[in-house]
Amino acid sequence: LVRVQDYVQNCMQDISFTTFTITPATPILITPNGGQTLQQSCGYTITWNSASFFTTVKLEYSLNNGTSWTQIVAATGNTGNYNWTVPTTASSLCLIRASNSSSLSINDVSNSTFTIAPGIRVTSPNGGETWYGCTTYPITFNRTNCSNSYSIDYSINGGTTWTSIVGSTN
Repeated sequence: LVRVQDYVQNCMQDISFTTFTITPATPILITPNGGQTLQQSCGYTITWNSASFFTTVKLEYSLNNGTSWTQIVAATGNTGNYNWTVPTTASSLCLIRASNSSSLSINDVSNSTFTIAPGIRVTSPNGGETWYGCTTYPITFNRTNCSNSYSIDYSINGGTTWTSIVGSTN
């Protein structure tokens, strides 16, 4: 109920006709909310509407469309954003869930799935090629916006040890 009364003459007042319900705000996750492609091991800022949470925020991610969840943080301040290091597991069925830490049933989940993709993918050589000594071959790779500088190494023993080709390249 709500009561309003004259501050000076408290004989003039009115009270709500009947009771009403106050429910917590419905949480709103802003990003990632579906369709994005995030890069493994890169930083990404998860955002939410801070006015829609009433306590600290618990953040979780799913790699399998919500079948299981992995905790990102149990309780972060309700600032509206959290800097997350994207996990190293690739998936196209990813979701984020943001919950009120004190009442986990009050939450919002990404509207649709997003993708976690490898940050770097070697395209050549990528297996099966035969390269001959004293010949120049191109080493090619796809990269993300996560970094502007890369080192390139090679191994002749299945990855046990590595030898540098170039320490830093754009």
